[in-house]
Formats: sequence, C-alpha cells, structure tokens
Amino acid sequence: MSVQVLCPSCGEVTPFHRPPVTDCPHCHVPLPEPVRAAATRALAIEGAPKPALLMLGQIFSLLAGALFVVLLIAAPFNSGSYSINDEPVTGPEFLRRVGLMLGVMGILLASIGVGLLRDKPWSRPLMIIYWLAVGVSVAFTGGTSAGDIFAGVLTPLVAAGIAYWYLYVKPNVRAYYESRERVSSAPAEPRVSSDV
Repeated sequence: MSVQVLCPSCGEVTPFHRPPVTDCPHCHVPLPEPVRAAATRALAIEGAPKPALLMLGQIFSLLAGALFVVLLIAAPFNSGSYSINDEPVTGPEFLRRVGLMLGVMGILLASIGVGLLRDKPWSRPLMIIYWLAVGVSVAFTGGTSAGDIFAGVLTPLVAAGIAYWYLYVKPNVRAYYESRERVSSAPAEPRVSSDV
C-alpha cells in the first residue's frame, strides 16, 4: 500500500509506503504541512483496515439499535405482542417494565454502530459497556430462579471479557484502533481557498 505525493517544488510524483512523509526524495525540499498530514493520515488508515468482525458488529449494532427504537415507539400503541419471561403483557406494561432498559440498550447499540461506521476510537469502550449493561439488566429483569439469574449475568460478563481481549489485545484490532486514534489526533488539514 502506498500513497502518491506530488512535490510542489520539483513536480515529481513519489510513492510513500510508510510514514513519515517529510521531504521530497528528488529535490530534498520539505513537503508542505497539508501534504504531509494528508499523506500520513492516508497511510495510517491503509495500514490497518477495519477487521471483519467489527464490520459485522457495525451492521448488527445499527440494525438492533433501530429495532429497539421501533419497539419503543410501537409499545405505547399496543401494536404487536409483548412478553416478559414468557408472560404475555400489553405494550404499555412492557414499556413500563422494560422500556428504560430497552432505551438504554438501543442508544448504546446505535452509538456503537455509528462509532464503528465513522471509525471513531470511542466505539471500543462502548462495546464493553454494552456487555456490562446486559449483565446489569439481566440481574434486574432476569429469570425467576437464582440459577437463571446467575447464568444470565455470567454470560454477558464472559462476553465482556472476550470483547476486552478482542478490542484491546488482539494485534490487528489494536492496530486498527491505534491508527484511528493517530488520525483523529493529527492536526486537521487547513482549508485552502482560492480567490479568482
């Protein structure tokens, strides 16, 4: 993977394969800051593509977040059938008992989906928070027996641990997020205006 850079001093095009992009190798004149910043940003993104599991998470988070919002909107009108722990309830009762939890989960999922879609580094801790929130919600709305509640809380905690390993330890995922953090912390390219 490379980035082609046109030197404004000598007019030569040079491929750069890795940062830093500093001087033109032909005329040895320092490249302008906007050119260096754009080339470095492009190399950082190309060097660490989004892992496939994050792509799937992006799609499913957006879809699930939208589904939760639709359920919240439909519940007060009692459209559809609702149940809690296999007990049929009305839409308004469903909203009263689990609406807050459903709203929080929907917001978390939508935020994760948008964060992954826009390559934002803050999506990483949100994914772990999501699994912890699932564990908390199961603890308060879970099954009828202590064993059901324990299993319902343990499963999301294990999922949070796996998510932590995947997001913070796995080399290609860590490289992806580190490249996005470098890109987001790099100075913005100045706007160029031309008066004609």
